[in-house]
Amino acid sequence: GVSFTINHIAAVVIPVLFGLLWIVSHSAVFLAGAAMAVVSLFLALQVPARERLVNYANT
Repeated sequence: GVSFTINHIAAVVIPVLFGLLWIVSHSAVFLAGAAMAVVSLFLALQVPARERLVNYANT
């Protein structure tokens, strides 16, 4: 579905952008990756606990 498509777009775009960023600053790549991880954690924590349990049970 749509999430599958978005995932594949990100899988192509992010490495290209990080490759360009690598040319500018090696450490910026790792800082950007860490920032993405923090944002992902924050967004994951916004999902209500009940929704997490229901979705986990359906997998």
